[in-house]
Amino acid sequence: MENRKPVDILDHLTGGGTTAISFGQLNMDFTLRVPSFVGTCLSVVTADLNRHFDVLRLRGHGTALILYYFEAEPDVHPLAVSRPLEEAHTATLYRVPAQDRTPEAAGADRLVVDERFDLHGFARQSGINALGIGEGGGRVHAGRARMLQIITRPLAPPGERQVTEVPAELRRLREHAWSGPYPTLTALMAEPEGFSVVDAAPPPGGFAVWGVGNTDINQHVTVTEYLMDMENHFYLLLNLAGLPLREHRITRTRCLFRKPYFPGMRYRVQGRLYRRGDRSRWQGGLYEVDAEGGSAPRPSVFGCYEGEFSQAQG
Repeated sequence: MENRKPVDILDHLTGGGTTAISFGQLNMDFTLRVPSFVGTCLSVVTADLNRHFDVLRLRGHGTALILYYFEAEPDVHPLAVSRPLEEAHTATLYRVPAQDRTPEAAGADRLVVDERFDLHGFARQSGINALGIGEGGGRVHAGRARMLQIITRPLAPPGERQVTEVPAELRRLREHAWSGPYPTLTALMAEPEGFSVVDAAPPPGGFAVWGVGNTDINQHVTVTEYLMDMENHFYLLLNLAGLPLREHRITRTRCLFRKPYFPGMRYRVQGRLYRRGDRSRWQGGLYEVDAEGGSAPRPSVFGCYEGEFSQAQG
């Protein structure tokens, strides 16, 4: 009789990696820019998933892990450029029934990989005139993030994209039943308690168009483009409200990616600005624009950006 080695089943995938902090990952305060979390975290966890489960082979069959939910919290510690950025992650496979996603949901279960990230770097020591050059001091916390990636067939015809059975490449990662709230558009769009709406809005009617330069190898517009469009709209409304942008920093970002965009599609960003003392909040999304210039009733992408001023503004 053939002796077979028992299959090693993992409850969770835990791992990490180290990269050098590059010029474009930090803002002028030397803290992590929100889009930097995407590339930094996904590159390390994807490499780890491929080492254990061969997700590149899975992609070769037309199945991929596509980002559905993103959350990031940059920390306040200035980081040294070219010093290590350490990433630690935990990835867990969940089956999410339709009724757990929202009471009105229909269709099959979703298979979701829930990924949690913690980032550390080294403290910047040089003054501003060094323009980023410096040895760096002790190890400091750089931020944390969470991503939900849905296992799907993104290029399959509508109705055939959902994956309801764990692919062979991922069966060594134990499937868990989902518990707790599932991120939904309804929850993100809820009015924030204790905040007041700030009267600020750009002129109506404008829109933008996506091109090939906005895309990635998943064959649609890449996530970081959405993040920057929403973040820029946050800044626009702060500016229109006469609030000091240099004294403002983003503390938390949460985003849902419902429908992808493709080259040639028109869209506009629509959002509202809120304020409570020295805290700010932007809620809005990217809406597809039709040939007559009208916005779709529901956003393709929606986000909540929280921020604060270095001192309360009157």
